[in-house]
Amino acid sequence: MYNAITQEITPIRLWMTIVNLDLNSPVLFLNISVNKENRIITGTCDFSILKAQNSKSIKTEITGEYRMINTLQEGDQLMINLLGYPHYDQNIPSIKITLLVNPNWKRGKAYYQYLKDGKWIHVRKSEVKIKGDEPYYASTNDFNIPYSEFTFPKRGLMQ
Repeated sequence: MYNAITQEITPIRLWMTIVNLDLNSPVLFLNISVNKENRIITGTCDFSILKAQNSKSIKTEITGEYRMINTLQEGDQLMINLLGYPHYDQNIPSIKITLLVNPNWKRGKAYYQYLKDGKWIHVRKSEVKIKGDEPYYASTNDFNIPYSEFTFPKRGLMQ
């Protein structure tokens, strides 16, 4: 959005949840700012592994960019490429995320990789749910996940 007083473009704030039907895959909660003028994205990623006995959450700083592409199946899509770096080491990424999102920034698909014990783990065919303006953590009903026992823990606001 353009601010006439400061003559700057205000970044759009989005909240994303990325879920895979494989219950062993991490769930990603993204809090991002999108600068549409430069097509630059910055923010944080709360990377949560939701296993019953061994639940943990890792926060990373994410940066990236997006561009419009045309796919045969979906038509025009925004392709977003993000790299996530842990707070303690800004030299080596710990997560790589590629998203294909519809042009209205509401839904999409994701492919991501994360570093675990020195090896990259690949997660394909994940669903993306996007909300703007306020913090948002998708529920299982938002993705039509067929497992009633798979629920997200109650979460506070992302920092």
